[in-house]
Amino acid sequence: AGQGVEPLRTNPESEFADGFRHKLIQRVVSVMPIADVLKSKRMIDHEFYNEVHDAKTRQDKMRCLYKALDSGGDSVKAEFYKLLRDNEPFLVDELESGPSRSQRSLEAALGHYRGSVKAKYGREEKRSSITLTVKPQIIQKYNNGSFKMITTDDLLETCRSQTVVLQGDFGSGKSFIAQQLFLDWAVENTGQFSLVFHLRCEELMCSGKKNLIKLLSCSSLPSEEISRVLQASPEKVLFIIDGFDELRLTQDIFAMSTHTHPLQKAPPEVILCALLRGCLIPASKLLVTSRTKTTLSKLLKGELCFTEVLGVSPLCDLDLKEIFRSDHHTVTENITLLAACSSPVVCCILKEKMEVAPNLTSGLETTTSIYADFVSTQLEHHCLFESTKFLMSLGELAEAGMLNQEVLLDKKKLHLVPSHENPLLGKFLSEKTILRETKLRFHHLSFQPFFTAFFYVLLESQKKVEDLLNTVAKGWALSCWTSRDFSSADVEVRLSENLQSVIPFLCGLCKTDVIPSFFAKQNIAVPVDLKNQLKNWITYCSQRFQKQHMLFLLRCLHELHDVTFTKKVLEDLTILDLSDTPLNTNDCLVLKFCLESCRRIRNMKLHIASHHLKVLESKLLCCEELTLTVDHISGDVSGLISNAVKATNKLNLKEFESHKSHFYQEINVSITNGEITIPTGAGKKVIDSGMDSVSMLKNWAERRKQVHIQALTHRTGASSQPLPKENTSEGMETMNRTTEETDKSSSTPVQVFSPQLSKEDEVLYRIASWDPELLDGLGQKQPAGPLYNIECLSGSISGLHLPHCEIISVKTVESLSVAHFTGGNVELLKPLEVTQTHVVFHIRDLSLFGLIKSIFFGSPIAAQVLLFLRPFTPDQRDKILNVHLLPKNVPVSEVRHFHQNKTYVETSSKCFLSPGHEYSLSCQPEECEVQPKTELFEYNYDPNYHPTFEVFLAVSIEEFMLGILDSEAGQGVEPLRTNPESEFADGFRHKLIQRVVSVMPIADVLKSKRMIDHEFYNEVHDAKTRQDKMRCLYKALDSGGDSVKAEFYKLLRDNEPFLVDELESGPSRSQRF
Repeated sequence: AGQGVEPLRTNPESEFADGFRHKLIQRVVSVMPIADVLKSKRMIDHEFYNEVHDAKTRQDKMRCLYKALDSGGDSVKAEFYKLLRDNEPFLVDELESGPSRSQRSLEAALGHYRGSVKAKYGREEKRSSITLTVKPQIIQKYNNGSFKMITTDDLLETCRSQTVVLQGDFGSGKSFIAQQLFLDWAVENTGQFSLVFHLRCEELMCSGKKNLIKLLSCSSLPSEEISRVLQASPEKVLFIIDGFDELRLTQDIFAMSTHTHPLQKAPPEVILCALLRGCLIPASKLLVTSRTKTTLSKLLKGELCFTEVLGVSPLCDLDLKEIFRSDHHTVTENITLLAACSSPVVCCILKEKMEVAPNLTSGLETTTSIYADFVSTQLEHHCLFESTKFLMSLGELAEAGMLNQEVLLDKKKLHLVPSHENPLLGKFLSEKTILRETKLRFHHLSFQPFFTAFFYVLLESQKKVEDLLNTVAKGWALSCWTSRDFSSADVEVRLSENLQSVIPFLCGLCKTDVIPSFFAKQNIAVPVDLKNQLKNWITYCSQRFQKQHMLFLLRCLHELHDVTFTKKVLEDLTILDLSDTPLNTNDCLVLKFCLESCRRIRNMKLHIASHHLKVLESKLLCCEELTLTVDHISGDVSGLISNAVKATNKLNLKEFESHKSHFYQEINVSITNGEITIPTGAGKKVIDSGMDSVSMLKNWAERRKQVHIQALTHRTGASSQPLPKENTSEGMETMNRTTEETDKSSSTPVQVFSPQLSKEDEVLYRIASWDPELLDGLGQKQPAGPLYNIECLSGSISGLHLPHCEIISVKTVESLSVAHFTGGNVELLKPLEVTQTHVVFHIRDLSLFGLIKSIFFGSPIAAQVLLFLRPFTPDQRDKILNVHLLPKNVPVSEVRHFHQNKTYVETSSKCFLSPGHEYSLSCQPEECEVQPKTELFEYNYDPNYHPTFEVFLAVSIEEFMLGILDSEAGQGVEPLRTNPESEFADGFRHKLIQRVVSVMPIADVLKSKRMIDHEFYNEVHDAKTRQDKMRCLYKALDSGGDSVKAEFYKLLRDNEPFLVDELESGPSRSQRF
């Protein structure tokens, strides 16, 4: 016909879907929201939708969706285009406009963004010459406990993991480093990252619900450019999450739905946690600053790189001249000030102070004294001599922030003239406008705990201090027992970690003679009882938390500056272990003070840089055994060994080999009677790179003395020691004799005093049983120690020292007395003296002596936890561990004597328990069983010493963790359930799932009584295995509550009575059947 056919017109929306297929598969994020709408409009069928839903990756979901689009044709692709434009407009615009235009737009936006960063952070940097001068000391930690010193340049380059955690105390310089990295990126425009975001958590917490793109667009970068970079090259994006501790996380953080869409609105803490957990932009890199790592380690997934800021490198004379100008000599001549400058914040405070009063630095011996001196100087400079109201207002504001874990504070809570009108207030606070609301912020975060401490001193409130100390101690205890996921216990742990920074300042403010001028000029009196409160708390915590928090407690001791008290705390320690983290300059100064206060330490372990050894060298020789882990071993260490020879010590040295293998070279030098012994680990590589090495030490030792080389033997499992020898005379043991030369605080059970006894005279004792009838005539009294039967074969005794377990106070001393039993009569003796460990009294004749106290005096006592492993055979399924909670003055040798057939497991056993309180035993791993669930702690001086708890451990378990929790104080222990049937169903859930046979008969009855609905019943019926049926049934039980669980218990008892009896009777009766 000669008539041409018109070409078919293509659908532009369909052409878009086909033309950009490859890019859309890689870059579309909102796959499921689009699929949901298409399914609701019946444009894709149920089968296609399920394929999209079940695909694992975003890219696989898009591939499945394209199958549905191809099947549906142009109309479905057109609808897909509209939905994509609604959900991801920036992606559609970029693809439609072409790469050249979008690329130019992106480069222009990034150039503007970098310029704003340089303008903002450049100004902040120029305000302080310190940030231009100091070099941070950063260590990178490895899983084997080793570490390596790194620079800020290495921080992101050498850490291969997606997430780098920068940890450090208040004022260590974490935010300085974060800002410097951000500024370096903006200035240098390096190719490692295309885009960097600096997210200040304190500011983000002031915003409401937003999506990730809106949250990031606050950084002056347009939303469309942010979206383009995140979609095109997420692996070249760095998120700096600065101040993780300021996120107010709750236990619901894990219960929230997984946040995976950048356009989905959520609270800022949920979005940041989604970034941390890899749910949002998983290919990006993260740098997180935080004071602690407990919570972070639970939130973060995958391989982590933990680094720690120790402060700044030692400042040379040029650095000090640059910072302090003409006043630098004042700092160099004061070792305390010089060490304090390892903290950038303290360095800033000193600089500002010396600009006003350069010559007034005498008496600055502690961190608190530096802060107090700065405040006092500013008050005088601004002629504010009646400062109580000013300090109270600042303290009240600071405390509110500490309790609420806020850094940006409500301006309305400050009842003073605004900071821009008050030059003095401007020295401590600055104003910040966020979302049109003016907030206040302390210039340095460490001012917040300082003014909080000052507030408590001014209030003279024992209750507030007591609440603070209890909160911190409880948080420390819970940190060992929280679940693998974030829980309510972690909320308390985070609060305690935030509040603990107040305690060293409280300790420092108690030492009024360190900063006398400040208190005198401000007419401030420190409450008398405050120091005793803090001392009791430090004593308690030093015994309970010897490993985790000992460095913090040493800092508290240094702030108190009480030599006598420091000596008491340290000499009571079995081991002083500070090997977890290398000590910084200020830590070494703290340790030096503490060691100067102490004559002898049994065992000390330090992780220390070699250049710090000079500060401590003369003090390290007070240790009977010393373990040093250093970054490298220099010639100075040989001098330490030489001095150790004279002091007859044992020295263990470990050197970190900072190459790819990251292992320790180890050398143990034992000096006994002038002979050096160096055991070396078999198969250990020995460095041969000059004098600064383990080889140098070995060669030095071999030249100095004849050295015996032997292999180290490592043992695992329970340790066992021989029982003390008993005297053959009626099973009595020899007592220790106390003379003027011996220390009354010795740890021996009983001591006698008599100038008439010779060395050949023997005093024998044995422990007898308390007879309740003997105490009836004494009124409301109870035993407070073992009952000792004492005999002396020759000579006479004038006095006895019986060990007690009380925490010394006026009430304690008044409540204690000595019962003397002779011939059926009882005589009460009044103590001459009550020391920290013993009750001293005179006697006329010998027989039975024991301590008694009022039953109405219910304060905590020093206690001990003793562990005994029962004998077991290879065919047994479980090992059984006996756990004894006993007063501290029960001799361990006595308990071991009555349990000779068991293996004594030696461990740190000191704690403080309250008689009359119920305690429970927590055990990890959770598969371990403990019985009973709770038990009352009492003064137990029964010589049979039955176990308080029994722990059933699988034979395969080689390592486990135990903790004693106070049920009445609510420390991590669930309240007792009032419904025993419900408690049975919950308590034996795991065993019932594995062992119940009659699942369907029970489910049938529950359904017939309408206690479970049809849907639950079908799930139970359709489950394949018996165990799966029980799991489904438990869903119905949990949904129905206590009444349904009670009915389940009755039906189970009817159907399987032997199983119920076995579980209720406990493992002691049925454990082997």
